[in-house]
Amino acid sequence: LCMRMFAPISALRRDRTVLLASGSLGRRPMIALEGPIRRLGGECRTSGGLAPVEVRGPLAGGRSVMDGSLGSQFLTGFMMALPLAEGDSELTVTGLKSRPYADMTVSLLREFGVVVEHDEDYGSVRIPGNQTYRSTVFEVEGDWSGAAFLLVAGAMRGRVTVTGLRPDSGQADRRVLEAIEQAGADVAWSGGSVTIVSNGRLKAFSFDAGDSPDLFPPLVALAAGAEGGSRIRGVGRLKHKESDRGTVLLEEFGRLGARLSIDGDELVVEGGRIGLEGGTIDPRGDHRIAMAGAVAGLSAGAAVGIKGHECVAKSYPGFFEDLRTIGGRVS
Repeated sequence: LCMRMFAPISALRRDRTVLLASGSLGRRPMIALEGPIRRLGGECRTSGGLAPVEVRGPLAGGRSVMDGSLGSQFLTGFMMALPLAEGDSELTVTGLKSRPYADMTVSLLREFGVVVEHDEDYGSVRIPGNQTYRSTVFEVEGDWSGAAFLLVAGAMRGRVTVTGLRPDSGQADRRVLEAIEQAGADVAWSGGSVTIVSNGRLKAFSFDAGDSPDLFPPLVALAAGAEGGSRIRGVGRLKHKESDRGTVLLEEFGRLGARLSIDGDELVVEGGRIGLEGGTIDPRGDHRIAMAGAVAGLSAGAAVGIKGHECVAKSYPGFFEDLRTIGGRVS
């Protein structure tokens, strides 16, 4: 996210900026930056579509076509940068994925006095130039992506209350509650807290995660403990995450005794077993698969080991401490 945002932001400057990457970030596609930055008045070079990304500005505004099929993060960066360009900008966006995050960006910019205009599906985005960001007081809401793992843990094993979440959040991963309710657990709100209560045996569910691909790992853990076959759509979005997340989920959850397969754009999880087997998984440095493995371990027949478990620090440094707080045995 930072690389894809800061490339167009850095291209506002006349100086040359090079954005470097390490670890799995070096494998994340950056090709969608090149064309728009060039067409809008800057310079941009990548290494075969990957980092490092070299940019030079200034962005002047104008018209450009953007490929949104790799996610909304590229569009987010341009919507943040182009209000500071001299001229107005018009973007034609094709195949946008994760639209809720584009909505969040527009809402955030509005809080800071910046206007971005768009049609319903973001196929056309107009950004007036020569705008000014104004200071404001902004309260950052809780993170549904991290909370999803604890909420799923409650659905699987008993009762969990998570605080600091907004029921009217624009975050795409708020929809985890839909899958949890489909699976048969109870969901109750009280102010800024949501409580999940398990009702015993979980049942299979069907869920479209095309706009919320980060929910795949916790939903696989949920589905593995449910009766029947669950289907999670949007698996094609997982190819360019911290790992090839769809393949890694199949392989690593398979080590725990789960039965998974890919059917077109759907990940199929055959539940019905009384808990998963124990075992050791290698999340390949993917923080969300490490957390999903830990949650799955709550209902496994034996201990679940996680190689390189410290990778959870990318998004949730206190995850294992919180898991212990709600009753997980972590060593």
